[in-house]
Amino acid sequence: MNSIKSIRDKLNAPLDGLVFFLNPFTYLILRNYPGVLEKANAIRFDGVLLCKIFKVLGFENVRRESFDNTSLAPVVFESACTENQRVAIIGSEPDVIAKFMEYLGDHYNGLNVVYYRNGYFDNEEDIHSSHEALIKLRVDLVIVGMGAGKQEEYLVGLKDKSWNGVAFTCGGFIHQTVSNGFDYYPGWVNKYNLRFLYRIYDEPYLLKRYMIRYPQFVIVFIKDVISYLKDRG
Repeated sequence: MNSIKSIRDKLNAPLDGLVFFLNPFTYLILRNYPGVLEKANAIRFDGVLLCKIFKVLGFENVRRESFDNTSLAPVVFESACTENQRVAIIGSEPDVIAKFMEYLGDHYNGLNVVYYRNGYFDNEEDIHSSHEALIKLRVDLVIVGMGAGKQEEYLVGLKDKSWNGVAFTCGGFIHQTVSNGFDYYPGWVNKYNLRFLYRIYDEPYLLKRYMIRYPQFVIVFIKDVISYLKDRG
């Protein structure tokens, strides 16, 4: 199925079920995971570039929403506290996820985290065991940061086992928060939508992504747009 068509009806869907976030890099990666976008219940753009592109294509009410502290993360965690949801956090390295648990305890009094682990699985059996643990623990909310493709695939596998809670992908949110605290982005960076430049400054390895992957995205996206417009008639 065309990726744009898969996204179309989910941009304004309620933040329920599986919630995935896209930018040019994750869009490109998820094209290699057939069926994953179709399984999402809601899709949001975590960068302004895709917002602007989709507005040009005629999509309405498109806005940036990210799972970070400038957008949805505080709202989601505070709601989990208020509603006493059973929460699971999965992602990053073992020492980082342990420090992230300390951060959550300091910032969200009463957050009921019943399961957490790093984002590195040995094999499919290890993933299956994790899914079964979440189901057995009756987890209501899952936050997963394992990198594009893997995190979405993990959540689709959980949903396929008839789990019916709410889950968010969070990309690099866990390690960014552990490294820089609540305010990862300086205020002026967030105000002027320069988050991608700040990330290059803070994580120089990302320069390769922007220099190589983004031009690849442009080529692939143009092809997808042509296909989408043809199918739409």
